[in-house]
Amino acid sequence: MHTKNKTLSGALKKFLFSCLLALTIASPGTAIAAKYTAAVFVGPYHAVVNNGYKPYLEQIKQASGGELDFNLYPGGALLGARETLSGLRDGVADIGFIVSAYHPAELPYGSLLADMALMANSTLETSAAVTEILMLDCEPCQQEFRRNGVVYLGSYATTSYNLIGKQPYQTVKSLQGKRVRTPGGAWDRWARAIGATPVNVPTSEIFEGLNRGALDLVLIPTADFDAYNLWDVATHVTNLPTGVFFSSSTVTAGNDFWRSLSTDQRATMLSHAAQTSIGVSSGYVSMNEKISTRLANKGIRVVEPAKGLMDALDTHRSNDRKVIIKNAKERGIKNPEAFLENFESKVAKYQKLFADAEGDYDAKQAIVQREIYDKLDPKTYGL
Repeated sequence: MHTKNKTLSGALKKFLFSCLLALTIASPGTAIAAKYTAAVFVGPYHAVVNNGYKPYLEQIKQASGGELDFNLYPGGALLGARETLSGLRDGVADIGFIVSAYHPAELPYGSLLADMALMANSTLETSAAVTEILMLDCEPCQQEFRRNGVVYLGSYATTSYNLIGKQPYQTVKSLQGKRVRTPGGAWDRWARAIGATPVNVPTSEIFEGLNRGALDLVLIPTADFDAYNLWDVATHVTNLPTGVFFSSSTVTAGNDFWRSLSTDQRATMLSHAAQTSIGVSSGYVSMNEKISTRLANKGIRVVEPAKGLMDALDTHRSNDRKVIIKNAKERGIKNPEAFLENFESKVAKYQKLFADAEGDYDAKQAIVQREIYDKLDPKTYGL
């Protein structure tokens, strides 16, 4: 019954949206609606929107002479977080933002990436590494997207997740028994390993959770202070580098939409797609720098973790590798050890490539375009 309701909901949204388009076109004195639709469940001020979709859609519109013209629907206005995968497959939207971890059965390799969160602490290098692997090195990953009726166009990575709360959580003892909001998966395992209690609630409940005491602290990037309005409910940030989020397909195309495009149109989308990976990731880095300068002005203290807490995190990372591999094999992934090694190799590759372009995000984006997207054939990719 739950599945049926979700299907009806998607069909209803598609019907209502079609009616809206018809009214827009038919109404005198109004502009003709955009030909295509983009569905993003995060809000309009999120880096995925501001640093990803908005510039990307403008770039491909100009490059295509207006042929690739999209209406953008952020904030879940067209499709919610868990509806986007099926919505793209069914044509409710043409492109959209997918978080792979929301679909463990459909996207087992996406769940593997979510499990690997604590293996990474770099932002742009991680984004580039994951995008290259999924596009060029992992045919089972491509098959996974094809089975679900979508085409993968790139991943971003956040800045490091830190501890944010009303106390300076600097030791293992200070965290024991505390209720910490985590994104799940890898972070849940870490929280339990140090004696904390992971709490999985939507990001929309972070503010109230801290405000009412239902949560002792939250585990999110410091860059997201503005996104969740934490200025009035948090007093301390512990600069503990507990990994980054990179289990997503920032811009994902529905199969029917992708196949309807000409080779030149697909080439246009691919030739600007590094914006959806490095562009969003660099947006996170910039936001993190801006927020960091504002923390002191707002009276929020940034503290460093004690050596014991750092040692416990390092020990957990080492032990967790076995769990990551075990979970992947249980999901039917063959030889996940090689996948993890390839990820580490690719991160190292981009650390070297980006070394001479420190602080120059445009140069790093050009490197990713050259190393990944320019190697794709628009005649065959995703088909």
